[in-house]
Amino acid sequence: MRAHQGDAGLDDESLYNLLVLRDPANDGRFLVGVLSTGSYCLPSCPARRPLRKNLRFFRTEQEALAHGLRPCLLCRPDWFSRREVWHEDYFERITAQVRQDPAGVPDTGSLAKFVGVSQAALNAWFSRHAQELPSSFLRRTRVKHACRLLASGMNANDVCTSGGFASPAAFHAQFARLTAITPVAWSALGTAEAFTLRLPANYAAREVLGFHSRDPEGICERVYENRITKGIHGGILTLQLDSAARTARCKFQGLDGWTAHQVAVRMLGLGQDAAGFERQFAAPPARPACSETGRPPPSH
Repeated sequence: MRAHQGDAGLDDESLYNLLVLRDPANDGRFLVGVLSTGSYCLPSCPARRPLRKNLRFFRTEQEALAHGLRPCLLCRPDWFSRREVWHEDYFERITAQVRQDPAGVPDTGSLAKFVGVSQAALNAWFSRHAQELPSSFLRRTRVKHACRLLASGMNANDVCTSGGFASPAAFHAQFARLTAITPVAWSALGTAEAFTLRLPANYAAREVLGFHSRDPEGICERVYENRITKGIHGGILTLQLDSAARTARCKFQGLDGWTAHQVAVRMLGLGQDAAGFERQFAAPPARPACSETGRPPPSH
């Protein structure tokens, strides 16, 4: 990665033309000062472009700082100058800290303040690196933290407090949504030989069974009516789906309960936002408007 060396061979108009491109290849050639916000940015900054009259161009970070400007909190030119990748390195650092103490970040507003960006920038940041909303990340992080605490022997009430859940009701609802079992049932997985997962309403059991039976010659996975048997990690996992009762009965041998649960949830797609996917693609794509000839316009 290049540090800020400046580009003394270009005038301001040429630099502005480069700025319009938002090309990351220009990062390090110059910096853009925005007088209306009091910040300076990289040429590739995704923020909305300000008026031309409010822009100033600098060859180095020291020039921008001397002009009284601060680093942009979205593109972080100060991180770039230190040869650190703001979006990647800082994201990993922040999410790791939240996972260690989810109770310290009770909501997305607190998370935005912790990161040092606006709510909109936080949403864009998580969309880019995690393909999910910050609120989804916080819920998932709290539940995973709760799972670790429950597995260590902590009781559910203390886990609720330590995990930063808004209330016991929120704790139980979020836990059941992401794990398909209750906290008590999760705690018992260490000594269990079977457990039952709660399937969501309108669960596509037939499609899931069809997916797992796509290879009738497979030796590691077999489907018999509404039952899936899978060999994994030297053990055997059997899932008995009951669509009427909206349950999946899981039996396992040669696996510990927590591993069996993780495999079962992944096999049944219970940790994915299928509802969101279905909402997005439920309607067929719009047909292109016809031209005056009665034929669709040509594609390019």
